[in-house]
Amino acid sequence: MKNINTYQKNILLILLCTTFFNLCQAQESKRNVLFFEKVYLHTDREVYAPGENIWFSAYLLNAQNNALVTTSNTLYVTLKSKNHSNQDSLVLKRIIRMDNGRGFGDFSLADSIPAGLYKLSAWTNWMRNFGNEFVFEKDIQVLDNGKIVAKADKNLPKAKGVTPQYTSAVTKENIYFFPEGGSLIDSVMALVAFKAVDDLAKPIDFEGAVYDSKGESVTEISSKAGLGIFMLQPLLNENYIAKGTFSNGKTFTYPLPKALATGIGLHVIEKDSLFNFIISTNTKSQNIGKYGVILLKSKGKVILKKEFQFQNIQTLIRISKKDLPNGITTVTIFDQSGKPQSERLIYVENHQQLKLNITTDKAFYRPKEEIQVNLKVTDVKNSPVKSFLSFVAVDSSLADLNRINIASYLQLSSEIKGTIENPQQYFNKQNPNRFKQLDLLLLTQGWREYLWRRLADTTLKISHIPEKGITLSGSVKHNFSEKPIANANVSLFANGATGDKLFATQTDSLGKYYIDGLKFFGKQTLRLNSVSGKGKNVGWIILDSLFKTKPYQVEAKTVEQIVANNKASEILRRSIQAKKLSLSDTILLNEIKVTDDKNVRLFDRVASTFGYKPEDFTVTPKDYDYTNLMHYILHKSSQAREFTNPEDGISRLVFPYMGKNFQPRFVINNKELPFTDNDPQYMRDDYYNTYLTLPMNKVERVVIKHLLSSAQLSLSEETGMSQSTAADDIFVIYLYLKPNALVKTKPNAILEELDGYYQAKTFYQPKLSADNPAPDERTTIFWNPYIITNENGEAKVNFRNPSSKTRIRLIIEGVGEGGGLINHYQTYDIK
Repeated sequence: MKNINTYQKNILLILLCTTFFNLCQAQESKRNVLFFEKVYLHTDREVYAPGENIWFSAYLLNAQNNALVTTSNTLYVTLKSKNHSNQDSLVLKRIIRMDNGRGFGDFSLADSIPAGLYKLSAWTNWMRNFGNEFVFEKDIQVLDNGKIVAKADKNLPKAKGVTPQYTSAVTKENIYFFPEGGSLIDSVMALVAFKAVDDLAKPIDFEGAVYDSKGESVTEISSKAGLGIFMLQPLLNENYIAKGTFSNGKTFTYPLPKALATGIGLHVIEKDSLFNFIISTNTKSQNIGKYGVILLKSKGKVILKKEFQFQNIQTLIRISKKDLPNGITTVTIFDQSGKPQSERLIYVENHQQLKLNITTDKAFYRPKEEIQVNLKVTDVKNSPVKSFLSFVAVDSSLADLNRINIASYLQLSSEIKGTIENPQQYFNKQNPNRFKQLDLLLLTQGWREYLWRRLADTTLKISHIPEKGITLSGSVKHNFSEKPIANANVSLFANGATGDKLFATQTDSLGKYYIDGLKFFGKQTLRLNSVSGKGKNVGWIILDSLFKTKPYQVEAKTVEQIVANNKASEILRRSIQAKKLSLSDTILLNEIKVTDDKNVRLFDRVASTFGYKPEDFTVTPKDYDYTNLMHYILHKSSQAREFTNPEDGISRLVFPYMGKNFQPRFVINNKELPFTDNDPQYMRDDYYNTYLTLPMNKVERVVIKHLLSSAQLSLSEETGMSQSTAADDIFVIYLYLKPNALVKTKPNAILEELDGYYQAKTFYQPKLSADNPAPDERTTIFWNPYIITNENGEAKVNFRNPSSKTRIRLIIEGVGEGGGLINHYQTYDIK
């Protein structure tokens, strides 16, 4: 009796937990408001050799103020290529746990990975509500290890397979003209920016001039890095053309945009601490004495809205930089009727930028000597700032600065359209022309049509929720049918989870259950069971596959070499040397092959392949996104269909052929299941429910064979004598399951081993003393993806130098506790 009372108390506790969980969900849904996330990945480098690791540190930020956010705890990171048919090919995938807006991980590149350009992408489930607008992406180059085999190791396998490429349609050279504010207006002096590109959409220089319809030169023009500006006071009905010669020797003639008869123009002059906005019109526009509005917005937020009156054809408005947020701001001019007339982008330098001071314990170092780096983050007033950083030390002779850093991505690349050539140049304080170059970029590049305007759109449909952890889902059904069981109490015990280990919920009217917020890493064993309201075992509990978010599709782009060829060979040589130093072994497994015998012996008959070609599928981690085995077969097989029986309303897997629907037989790990086509449907359904509901992480291989069975002997119920039936078609599904895939002692209980969040590797540092002759010539010397300074803004980093005499570059990126960005690099010498 005592045990029964204890059991009832446990059931009551589960029900109370379930009620609290449901109430929390209801309250959370009421508080749900529209917000935007951005993610940034800091990688140790952008160029790698086969067999190396790509190390990355992830930052999840509020897209409107660049502060770390806790809205999502699950980040999806993929590495993709384009295959020979120009289709996305998923190379590697990681599910990263994000805590307080921070996470980290790595990709281990195979020795046989094809050389070429790959796409590194990252997103949260919430970002999927807005298409691909907020998805992070950057290019990663993998070198060809075949180029140095003769020098390094003749036994090293060469990269095989199709070289991944990103291609674009071939076009001729072109010049695009961008009047400041959007349009040319009759008799109004205007600045015109231009952008020249070659047949691969790369910048190309030229020299030429602008001519009027009489053939007279109006102004000379030339480009630098494909960009440039000129002033023009256009006249109505005048046709202007640009003529000249590209740097490749080709000549050109391009028309300029025609001037409008009326309108309002905008010209921006940045001087010292002010932005001067010159708003111009002409007499034909009849704007004198009328009012207009200047509106400044940054990432969807209205920064300033000011009314002005045209006293003359020009009006000057001055705005202090200190009143504007750092980053890109959109300036729009509206006329008196509220119609937009001109629009322009401006960039404000971070006047509240955080400062990072780096000191070392020595002025210079010797090979293999230990180094201590002291970090201190302060604001403009030199007050300490607690910050969240990632740190990398690389050999600067081989690893160039990454083309994308946290400042250039969050403040520039993610805000404007198209590919930006060398975006970090605009944030290099040693570049004296960076502000002029940046303004020219903003005039010619355009900006993303981000979803800021939808902030106030109450009709926006949200179909993807923020993931606060791993979500388990599944269903509870009656043992011998597909009928769902509603209000079943489902409990989960996750001994290896971080934090809470016991969870409880109830099935809905469709028998579905959901358990959110789990946090566990790597392979963990979980136990699920279902009971009725009275605490009795009930139903057959089924678990769906984890992480069903579909991969993001990368866009095609032009192939580009990131690293110079003279550095590639040395990077490859050092990667081989580092691999030998780490003493890591690689074990290659022999491929398992299915022999397609002509005759197949089944439980009640012998069948023949009869020339039908089998369908053979090897399950990979990207297939884990399918809900279960039935979902996988329906999408992969060209023969399988889902058929709903009108008599019992149950949907089943069938293989239509010659006007008939055939239900499949099963062979599991070379053992046939003991049922035939003559067995009752409920018995066959029991087997189908067992195997077709398996999550794909339990399946290694699926082979579907269409066979022709021989004549079958059976006893006649009427005469009691043996009789022969005609030959018939039969479909057999051969399943190759992982060990313990079907360990289940009770229908209402599951003991399941699942893969949780990716367990990141620890960066390898060889323990070589200064007197050890073994060489250490790694390209990435040290990596720490997760540094948190103390309240004084301080942190210390220790590592050992490589064996070569070279220059080391330290790169630190991060975010302050209040949202300021940190991007700093400096070098020291090993002598």
